[in-house]
Amino acid sequence: MLPIAFLEHESPGRVRLKVPSKRGDASFFQGVERDLADNGVIGVLKTNHQTGSITIWHTGDIDALRDDAAARRIFELRAERPGTSARAVVRALKPGGDTGLLKATGAGLIGFGLLQVLRGQTLGTASEFFWHSYAAQRLLGSPLLASALGGIGLLQLMRGRVLGSASGLLFYAVIVHSLAHAIEKERERAER
Repeated sequence: MLPIAFLEHESPGRVRLKVPSKRGDASFFQGVERDLADNGVIGVLKTNHQTGSITIWHTGDIDALRDDAAARRIFELRAERPGTSARAVVRALKPGGDTGLLKATGAGLIGFGLLQVLRGQTLGTASEFFWHSYAAQRLLGSPLLASALGGIGLLQLMRGRVLGSASGLLFYAVIVHSLAHAIEKERERAER
């Protein structure tokens, strides 16, 4: 089985990969430097066995590098680590975009949450908690938080508090559809 390299960061002409399973293995990273030295798209390749990273400045398509590394049995390149889809959310934001609005929105939501606590409205419906459980696993990569939120969802299900508002459920449907579409596009890109 080939070691898995994850795309940690990508910008035009440069990628940084992480190979967590080979972190600390100096001979593996020396082999990567040696085995990819003649790859036609690589300009400069630097490795760091202590951090498990490979930084590549390239002049071609990253898919060509992915195919070459797999064909030479060096590593399998994957788009991102499991549970790191929050990066996809960050990439979806416009480059150079102002995060002030996002921070203000977050602060506003915290304020509304505290207001609901004061009103005694502390728990949402089962559907909300199942959605939050999914998001905790998928976006945050936190199985513990996902399990806790799923457990609260089951509690609310037993209490008969099943469905959220129509607007909330429709919004969740839009998000799920968008995630499915993004995953399909990523698979298509990986198959090329």
